[in-house]
Amino acid sequence: MKRKILPLMLVLCFILALAGCDAGDRDGAPADDQITENQPTESPADEPPTESVPSDRPEAPTEPVPDTRGFTSAFEGNVLTVTGEGALDSEVVEALNLLTSIWAHGGDVQVVLSEGITEIGEHAFEFYRISGVTIPSSVTKIGEGAFYASFLRTVTLSEGLEEIGPGAFELCGDLQSVTIPGSVKSIGQEAFKNCGGLAIVTLEEGVESIGKAAFGNCEGLLNVTLPEGLMEIGESAFANCAGIRSITLPESLTALGSNAFKSCTSLREATVPGGVRKIGYGTFDGCAFLKSVTLSEGVESIDFNAFANCAVLSEVTIPASVTKIGYAAFQGCGLETVTVSNPDAQVDEYAFDSDVTVLR
Repeated sequence: MKRKILPLMLVLCFILALAGCDAGDRDGAPADDQITENQPTESPADEPPTESVPSDRPEAPTEPVPDTRGFTSAFEGNVLTVTGEGALDSEVVEALNLLTSIWAHGGDVQVVLSEGITEIGEHAFEFYRISGVTIPSSVTKIGEGAFYASFLRTVTLSEGLEEIGPGAFELCGDLQSVTIPGSVKSIGQEAFKNCGGLAIVTLEEGVESIGKAAFGNCEGLLNVTLPEGLMEIGESAFANCAGIRSITLPESLTALGSNAFKSCTSLREATVPGGVRKIGYGTFDGCAFLKSVTLSEGVESIDFNAFANCAVLSEVTIPASVTKIGYAAFQGCGLETVTVSNPDAQVDEYAFDSDVTVLR
């Protein structure tokens, strides 16, 4: 009996011991929510302030204010008046936004420049769609290409102007006439070149020099007035001006450039004054309807091709002052007989066609 009770008591004690350990564990372990509540938390107020970091991005540039240099412009109808003092150059014209303004008025705009403007700068109105311009007496210089390929039909130049730069009015195909005041001493090279509609050119007394190709390729040119006092006509000055029928070269002329009247196919007659010592090469080459040429006493040299290919030229007077006639000077002409007044003149063997009789 005792043997059966003892094991039962041992098992009961073991079970009671296990139950006591489990209850102790439960009483001593803190709850999860207690742990969370008791843990210290950082307040946002306790965080250190953040410092602003300077940006490396550059500030956006500001648009520069256009510098009109005191110039102003105003429209009244289709007339644009530009007012100011000093040189009116391309930068000022751009600052005034004239290109946009002119196009907004349909392009058929007359430009009037006020007294006080002293110069029109290089390429100032190049390609502008303007139909006319009035230039005051205060302007002394028109720069290179100032009105290049603009749509000008009329130009008024005032006494006081001294210089017309190279290509100033080149390719103004609608320009019909121009009068160059006597205050202009020199017309720049190609100043009116390729002005196909230019019909009348008047140079007033005082103009002294016409530059290279100044009126070249003005195919519609019919009437040219050259004043006394003019001393130089440059190379190709009137080349390919197919409409010119006659031209009077003034007695004051001393230099006649090569190809000056080349291919002026309507030219009928020409008189070269004695102040011109040398007639350059090709001066009247290809003047297909040139019939009569008078060379005044004083001319000394006729260069090669000077009168070549003047197919109907039948009469020429060569004075005793001529000492040299160059190669092919009169080849391709309609001459039959030529009298060379100076028996000692040096005449190239090919100066005339082979069937021409040369009398000395």
